[in-house]
Parts: sequence; C-alpha cells; structure tokens
Amino acid sequence: MEKRELIKQAKKLALLEEAAAKKRQTEEELEKWKKEHEEKLAAVKPEVEGEEEEVEAEALVRRRGEASSSSAPPEEVEKVIKEWVATLSLGEDKEAELMVPQAEREAVTESWKKRVILCGDKQRSKRRNWSGNCT
Repeated sequence: MEKRELIKQAKKLALLEEAAAKKRQTEEELEKWKKEHEEKLAAVKPEVEGEEEEVEAEALVRRRGEASSSSAPPEEVEKVIKEWVATLSLGEDKEAELMVPQAEREAVTESWKKRVILCGDKQRSKRRNWSGNCT
C-alpha cells in the first residue's frame, strides 16, 4: 500500500510542478508582452504629443483670427481656389478620356448624336400633331 501511495504522491507532485512551470512561463510571456507594449507606446508618445501641440497651435491661431495666408484678400484666395478646382476637374475628365479607347469614344459619340436627332424628330412630330389638333 505504501508503494501505491508514494506513486500517487509522486504523480501529484509532478503535476503540481508542471502546473507551476506553465504558470511561470505564462507570467514571463505576459511580462515580455507588457515590456514590448510599453516600448511601442513610448516610441509613439512623442509623435502624438507633437501632433497635439500642432493642433493646439492651429486652434490658437483660429481663435485669434490669425492665419499665415491672411495677407491675400479673400477674393484672390477664392479665385485661386476656383482655378484649382477647375484644373482638378479638367484633369479628372482627361484621365477618364484616356481610360476609354478612341474608337469606343467615337462610337458612343455617334450613338448620342443619333439619339438626339431621333428625339428631336419625335418632339417635332408631336408638336405638329398637337398644333394640328388645336385648330
């Protein structure tokens, strides 16, 4: 009987030691992860603080009503913005045109012209019929 009890106790002890080893390993991994996380936060923190300072400075400038580009009258600024927008929209149109082959563009243009002509003919005939009904 003593032998069986010793074997049971040895097995229990082995299981407890194994569980303790797993617990130590898990704790070490957790500490390692915490260190890595803190290092990453420490690396990012100066960047975030710099961005916050920039935002605060911009807000301060807005509250004061100052701006670095305030030397130009609003009309000129508006004119420049309109030119930029026009240039951008022209660029988008050109880009879209370049995506479609020339032959395909011409075919679509011709079909639109035919539709316009057909629609115009239908509208003229409707007007003729309508004006004839009024008399």
